Amino acid sequence: MGARREQVILGAVAAALLVAIVAFAAAGGGVRSDTQPPRPTPAPTAAVERELFGGSLEPGLRYRTRAFVPALTFEVADSEWLVPDATQPNLLTLDRRRNRTDRPGSELPPREFLTFSRITQVYDPSSGRIEAAPADLHAWMSRHPDLLVGRAEPETVAGVPGESFLVVVHFRRPAVDAPECRRQLTTCTAIAPGRYFPDRAGMRTIVLPTEPDPLVIDLIGRTNAIEDPAAPLLRSLRIGVR
Repeated sequence: MGARREQVILGAVAAALLVAIVAFAAAGGGVRSDTQPPRPTPAPTAAVERELFGGSLEPGLRYRTRAFVPALTFEVADSEWLVPDATQPNLLTLDRRRNRTDRPGSELPPREFLTFSRITQVYDPSSGRIEAAPADLHAWMSRHPDLLVGRAEPETVAGVPGESFLVVVHFRRPAVDAPECRRQLTTCTAIAPGRYFPDRAGMRTIVLPTEPDPLVIDLIGRTNAIEDPAAPLLRSLRIGVR
């Protein structure tokens, strides 16, 4: 292309751009003289992190456990979660959907729970003695006379591959009676220290191979009432290693 022809084409393009800019400004889209230079877009604010001391949980905050091992951080999606005790190194329970009405003092015990635990000991159902937890928790629970256990399926939580299975408690007389339930006039079967359930309780159990011991997550209660609200919490979960 000749130099003269190239100059003519570039001049035509520049003229067209000038006409477009003038038309845009005339329509009110131009930059006004009193307009400040645009400010840079602020960086997104990181989620606020707070140590977990217990009580009602707030959505939009990332909670960090202080006592539980391994360390956990997580977020909740709504305000219907309550932590009654955050001081235990091997058990953390989150109560869901506190059973209450508008009347003062009408709140009843919760019916759904999410628990994080480390099961290092179990009760031998034939003798009632405490023994070391088995390496294969699913197989041991499947043989327990008070439990009906479903097939184990692959499950990954917080990037840790593990397994999950359904459990239903079913007994006429518990293999190992849990005295913790007697105060509530309820009969429970004791599966492990701090782990006891009444007849017909249902849950989905997730076992993750973490350090120093496997992390066990239980979704206890009616399936639709606990699994749906627990899903965002589990998606946000981060697991630390001691």
